[in-house]
Amino acid sequence: MLFKKNAENDGSENFTEILIDGSLNGALGLAINDIDGDGDLDIFATAFNGGSVVWYENNGSQSFTKSTIATLGAAYDVRVNDLEGNGEFFHEDKGEPDLSWIAYVVAEK
Repeated sequence: MLFKKNAENDGSENFTEILIDGSLNGALGLAINDIDGDGDLDIFATAFNGGSVVWYENNGSQSFTKSTIATLGAAYDVRVNDLEGNGEFFHEDKGEPDLSWIAYVVAEK
């Protein structure tokens, strides 16, 4: 998984690739939000192969710390929201074996 950053930030369409994780096999779902309330956008992702649901905590300066949140038979999608407006973020993962949604509190502000 990588993102492309406009290197000059001047509209010149010169982009630099920033690698986040080269081992997330079959990356499929993606959600971006400030999960830990530090002002940096964090990333949740799913991997179809291996069924991983992972959180990449943004440490600033384009550096991320990976945490595996769940392992399913296969993971298709992820959503991350503060469902109750109280600073507690939940993630919902859709995957096999039962194709149900699973929700967990991942961080509190």
